[in-house]
Amino acid sequence: MRRACDMPNHNAPIRTTRRYPETFGLHHHSNDYVLYITSGADLDVDDKNHGPYMFSCKERSVFYIKAGGTESFRNVSSTPFREALIEIKRSPRADQDRAGFTTCNAVAGTIPQPGTISILENDRMRILETTLAPSQGCGMEKSERDAAVFVVDPGRVKVVERGASGNQSVREESRKEKDVFWQPAGVERDIINQGPSMYRQISVEVK
Repeated sequence: MRRACDMPNHNAPIRTTRRYPETFGLHHHSNDYVLYITSGADLDVDDKNHGPYMFSCKERSVFYIKAGGTESFRNVSSTPFREALIEIKRSPRADQDRAGFTTCNAVAGTIPQPGTISILENDRMRILETTLAPSQGCGMEKSERDAAVFVVDPGRVKVVERGASGNQSVREESRKEKDVFWQPAGVERDIINQGPSMYRQISVEVK
């Protein structure tokens, strides 16, 4: 399964699923990208630059990977592998350090707790995970950067936004698992969970 929402010159969130013993064929990454694992597994990777290796990841593991890789992989676990892959299509500035392969496993394999946490950050991006209990909101806060948002756990939310002019809008949205959308900077925003269960999303802010 592959789902994409193309956002020209910004990001393209993609979700992939590979069940045992399926293979994701040879592909090349022409953009820096982020991986957020939604279902962990063991992968047998054939990397054309670095050779074959085993890659193990847990749910909520996060990775930042620089463009240029060409590889295929095979799920060798008895469980499905799922990921949200977000390409950073915006070109890096001359003063930005693109960094290399980076990972964070601080919350990997743990149960999400209500609130917003920053999981990984570098010169190119910052990854936030927001988990809201029923009736919980984020609080009104101005978004300083553009962001791609990917819905991990679905729900019905109320979105309150206030732009630079001071005009405020309020709307309710039913957000499905794997929904993706672009969130522009410069807007004050609050998200309130209107549903009976936990709502969770990740946001990849582009610097």
